[in-house]
Amino acid sequence: MEKLQVNRKYSLYYVYALPTIGIYFLLGPIGVLQGIYAKYFGLSLTSIASVLLISRLFDAISDPIIGYCSDKYHANRGSRKPFVACGGVFFVISSWFLFVPSLPVSEVYFLFWFLAFYLAYTLFDIPHLAWAGDLTSTPEENNIIFGRRALGLYLGTLLFHLVPFLPFFDSNAFTPQTLRWAVIFSGLLVLPLIYMVLKVVPDGISKDHANLYQARGLRKTKSCTKKPVIIGNTALLTFLVSFFFSGVGIGMWFAMLFIFTESYLGLGEYFAIISLAGLTSGILSLNLWRYLASRFGKQICWSAGMAMVATGFLSTGMIQPGESSLMPFLVVVMVTNFGYSTILVLAPSLLSDIIYYSEWKYGQDCAGTYFSLYTLTLKTNVALGGALSLAIAGWFGFDPSKTDHSINSVFGLNLSIAWLPVCVVCFSIFIILLIPINARQHQIVFRRVSSNEK
Repeated sequence: MEKLQVNRKYSLYYVYALPTIGIYFLLGPIGVLQGIYAKYFGLSLTSIASVLLISRLFDAISDPIIGYCSDKYHANRGSRKPFVACGGVFFVISSWFLFVPSLPVSEVYFLFWFLAFYLAYTLFDIPHLAWAGDLTSTPEENNIIFGRRALGLYLGTLLFHLVPFLPFFDSNAFTPQTLRWAVIFSGLLVLPLIYMVLKVVPDGISKDHANLYQARGLRKTKSCTKKPVIIGNTALLTFLVSFFFSGVGIGMWFAMLFIFTESYLGLGEYFAIISLAGLTSGILSLNLWRYLASRFGKQICWSAGMAMVATGFLSTGMIQPGESSLMPFLVVVMVTNFGYSTILVLAPSLLSDIIYYSEWKYGQDCAGTYFSLYTLTLKTNVALGGALSLAIAGWFGFDPSKTDHSINSVFGLNLSIAWLPVCVVCFSIFIILLIPINARQHQIVFRRVSSNEK
């Protein structure tokens, strides 16, 4: 009977992760959006970089508000489902206007719909992430549920990169027409999957969270209000700093990847194939990283993954244009994605461990608030990294619309996609290893919660 209940719980984890397939199908174009707006719609790299920075300032206000409201509603009603539903619907609508703009396209138009797009995504993502904590009890279960979520992320992104291979396109390159059809297909996928998860997955199935409230005298009406819950939480702050620097380096590389592939290497028609190979590598690595994390610890495996990412970045700067560059670049992208998958699985899983510990220590329900800081950091570091890399390439005179590039502009390109990202990611590894919460400490809290110790 117990094994049956465990299998049922793990099956629910798959259903819980299903909406991320459609959501990340719609997020897939973000990786090529800068290049599309620069090449086809005439926006400069510096203008795009400015939009990215402004949007992050907006997120600094919207993300904590959504996290707090999610916690407040969950404390009073015991559910986060309305946020997930509304966010998903608004996400589909804003995606159409962002990815299928009406000509001519201005910086104001791009900024408005970029802000709307990420606001809708946040409205879905923060409550969905926080919801996972109500479905798990142990660090291993956190690894499993966020591994399922990462799988949905990869599958959705994979579907987007398959769109250029549809028979009615003239080439396999990403174009505005590709984005139009991607929005149509993904929009038809998102809404049914969100309906399914709302219908099938309960608000929570973890008895240990109920014991947690009882052990600390925490009533469900309490939400995250005490300053020490955030400011005095060393584990949380160390996690956020390490996550920030990891994301800045990764954001720099990913923001320039499409431009580097198409405008510098001249491999634009192979970009979809290269991306598919990288995504496949990431998918195949998920179970391996989950197994290694259970054995050696999440911090060790996260650091190892970032070391692989740094190796991929370093190798990117050594690749030269030419017919022989395809296979080496393909390997580099696969290695980078293999290491990158650690941050998709282990970072939110580790944060869930920190949340469980923090709820026990401080006696407050802060999952939504903590994950709002997580998503804010995620969007900030990726956007800051992307804006920085685009700005650096632009300052050195790199023009994506040209095929001939000066030595100075190529140096700026390599600086933005390789040399600086390597330094930033290597620094993040040092911080990751300082995060104090581990499986042993989580088990101590778990035993105290189970015995109702305060």
